[in-house]
Amino acid sequence: MAEKPSAKAAVDVVVDSSSEFKQLDMGAFKGTPAERVQAAISRNGAVVFGKTWCPFCMEANRLLASLGVDFVVCNVDTAANGSATHAALKEKYKQATVPYVFIGGELVGGCNDLTKAHTDGKLEPMLRAAGVPPRTSAKARKVMNLGVLDRKAPIPVTLFSFPEAVDDRIIRITSLWVFIAAVLCAVFYDKKQAHFTMLGLAVDFFLRFIGGGNISPLGSFSACIVAVMELFGSKPQFRPGPPKQFAALCGVMFAVISTTFYLCSVYAKGLHWVGLAFSAMLAVATGLECFLGFCLGCFFFGLMIQFGLMPKNVYQLYTSIAPEVAYTYEEMNKRINDPEPTRKTVHLIGKDTPLSIDYKYKTKTDDFTKEDFNIIKHVKIADFMMFLSLNGVAAAWYIASYNFTLYAPTAVAYAITLFSAFTYTIWVALYICKMVLYPQKVMKEWQCTLRSNSFVLPFTCLVIFAFLVADQNMIFARVLFWIGAPIGLLLSFIKVGGWLSVRRDMEHVNAAWIIMPVQNFVSALVGPMLDPDYTWAMQFWFSFAFVMWLVLFALTFVKAVVAKPDDDRLRPLLAIWVAAPAVAAAAYLVCFVPLWRVYAVSDGIAGVLAGSFNDFVFINLVWFSVSLALCMAVGLHRPFFGRIKFDMAYWATGFPSAAVAIAVLFYYALIPGPLSQGIAIAALAVASGLNTVLLLQTYAGILRFRIFVPDNKWGPLSFMRLSHEAFRGAMPKLIDAAKAVAASGTNADAAVIEELSENWRTMSLAHTEHAKHEDLAIFKTYNEFFPGVATQWNEEHEAHHKIIDEIDAAVAAASSGNAPSTLVSMLEDYAVEVEKHLRGEEDHLQGMPRKYLPLEIHKQIMRECWALTPAPVWGEYIPWALNALPMLHQRVRFLKTFLWAMPERAQHIGIMVASGVDDVQWRRITLELPEIIPRGAAGWERYY
Repeated sequence: MAEKPSAKAAVDVVVDSSSEFKQLDMGAFKGTPAERVQAAISRNGAVVFGKTWCPFCMEANRLLASLGVDFVVCNVDTAANGSATHAALKEKYKQATVPYVFIGGELVGGCNDLTKAHTDGKLEPMLRAAGVPPRTSAKARKVMNLGVLDRKAPIPVTLFSFPEAVDDRIIRITSLWVFIAAVLCAVFYDKKQAHFTMLGLAVDFFLRFIGGGNISPLGSFSACIVAVMELFGSKPQFRPGPPKQFAALCGVMFAVISTTFYLCSVYAKGLHWVGLAFSAMLAVATGLECFLGFCLGCFFFGLMIQFGLMPKNVYQLYTSIAPEVAYTYEEMNKRINDPEPTRKTVHLIGKDTPLSIDYKYKTKTDDFTKEDFNIIKHVKIADFMMFLSLNGVAAAWYIASYNFTLYAPTAVAYAITLFSAFTYTIWVALYICKMVLYPQKVMKEWQCTLRSNSFVLPFTCLVIFAFLVADQNMIFARVLFWIGAPIGLLLSFIKVGGWLSVRRDMEHVNAAWIIMPVQNFVSALVGPMLDPDYTWAMQFWFSFAFVMWLVLFALTFVKAVVAKPDDDRLRPLLAIWVAAPAVAAAAYLVCFVPLWRVYAVSDGIAGVLAGSFNDFVFINLVWFSVSLALCMAVGLHRPFFGRIKFDMAYWATGFPSAAVAIAVLFYYALIPGPLSQGIAIAALAVASGLNTVLLLQTYAGILRFRIFVPDNKWGPLSFMRLSHEAFRGAMPKLIDAAKAVAASGTNADAAVIEELSENWRTMSLAHTEHAKHEDLAIFKTYNEFFPGVATQWNEEHEAHHKIIDEIDAAVAAASSGNAPSTLVSMLEDYAVEVEKHLRGEEDHLQGMPRKYLPLEIHKQIMRECWALTPAPVWGEYIPWALNALPMLHQRVRFLKTFLWAMPERAQHIGIMVASGVDDVQWRRITLELPEIIPRGAAGWERYY
């Protein structure tokens, strides 16, 4: 056991106190390096052994300094005999990297360990026990760490959508694929296939530089491998994002240079040797990463920090969020196997008179919903967008194969078709089983304004299958077509008629409605290719689709501009805008343009062109689809499409990319040239790459049990549920503060008492306001729909007010130095009572708003809650909740519940957030919600 440190002994061994941190003079100690290290940590309450240029050491020092801790630093890169000191530390503590943080003579660990201890509320008790208590009050730290202090530079973040923390397993496995490809390119350096392989690596590196492994084909394939590893207990090893993004940029440069010299070797002999050299260097770098875990790009990134080319606090965001990232992973992947929910009924009249309109619900927890993996029960009709996308890519490759200047092998189209047909058959079987076993869930999908449009997708797939198999069996193709096309048209009539006959709100309007005209455009495109005699009928399909597309595009575009969807899962649906004009262009060509004589697919799709082609409608539809695609791509550098988190909704981007490729391929066939050829090749490559990534991410999601589970439903009234999570997050810190006061007795430090008082003040304030919101707005509305349904929890609120008054008195006594012995037990009993109350509300009332209350009432209730609480109190409540919620996506969603109901309050709420959270949280939240940034802060945009 280490000798208890002496706080005052530190003064005797400190030199150069004028520097930023007190420096420890190891020369003041006698003996071997190991003995000097032991003496140093024994005689000082808090010691950090680090290096002057190490960003993790800087962050550890910054954290201790922000707490006002009296600690000393020994930088082993500049101290006398520093290398010997470092060697002694490594030998004894088996920790390979700096910093070494010691508190009370015990090793806490490195920067991540120190941050985790602080996040878990364990650091301050350790410091007090070591005789070096924090001297900076909680209020002072809060002000000092605000992200909007005047003249305070924003925290550095990764560029574009690259994650701040990356999984080292995916990095190293991806490096293996790159290593193999780079070695092959070096071995076969004189082959054209090697040159284009290196070009593919350059593109993959670029995608990883932009968004990490999630949008890279190689990274997505690695994610599948990692998902398999997790089934056998593998755990992630998170690494900071900035150096990995720099390493990806280095990979881009090496691959681009190699590709350039390879391709230019056609014109100048000998240049392929330069390409070979860069391929070899890329192989060496990725081999080191894969086999030894040594990242060459990260090494040079460290040198850039050391020489001042990168900001010293470049790792501040990562070190601050590392514990949360690890916690989030564990929370999202834990399996607690909650029991099956029980069905409950609240009778409107009485148990003796059950009614069909009684309030019926299940006592279902969020954990059960997350773990409810069932491939039949939770297969969704919208999943068929996956097969529509794959069929679209197969069709694009099939069309490209008939243009011999593109060198597109027909075998690729056949392979994609066979794979899509096989998995499509499985999904159809699963959905048929769902229709038999869970007809009520199928009916819910049919009645849903968002999902019901997807019922045309299986039939649209049949139409494209007809096109793909026509050259093998025309009769079978026509059978598929006449199953898919008429049923798709019929469903379109039914749904459009429903839109007209049922009252709707603008909240119900969404881009998924455009799936209907897209389906009919597809039929109009394929029909004449199967038989020219179908042309007249297909003109009817086309005309209906064209009118509906114009109307729906205008409607959904206006909504997207003035009422941005707050649920990230709805935003990829806007990509369907791109699909409609792209398919319409090709369909218009085969249905209405006499210059383009399209023959049966069995004879190829080559056309006979009489004179030059310059059709206004076709050309403008093609370029309109391309322009829309480019506009949508802008959303990737803004957080509009989320931070590249995979969801099945992203399949909505798959078919539009394929549709653009098809339209551009037709354009190239009609108007050949270098520009149109380049665009056609690029469009085909983008469609193929995007759908490959989506497919790999889907299978990784299945392996992680994140597909075939219920949707995580939320809305404006999720404010209540997220507030509950904030109470759960804040309660342990409150009890720990009470224990610290109790342990100190009458000698309690003023900072300890202040922490307890502040924690309780904000907790009681939040509890009082939350109860007010429920009693006077939320439960009031529930009771109006179902009288007495929330009465029990209204009454419990009254009892809670008495408990709060009793604890108020106890905390006030503690603030005066007379803490009652029962304070801790009072707070523990309070925590048990609050948890019981929250669980009761969640079990019995959580489903009420989603099942029975229209969305407009959700927003109305939120506005009533806002009016019930004065703005200064909201200015404390909202930051309290954000600081108490343990995961970023919860904080973002908590704020979105307000923005959904009151978008005009975005920057007002932003002022409250900026004034109450630290610079790290402010930076992370505003990356997700830039609309809350108030005037004067970096990134502000005017809201009219």
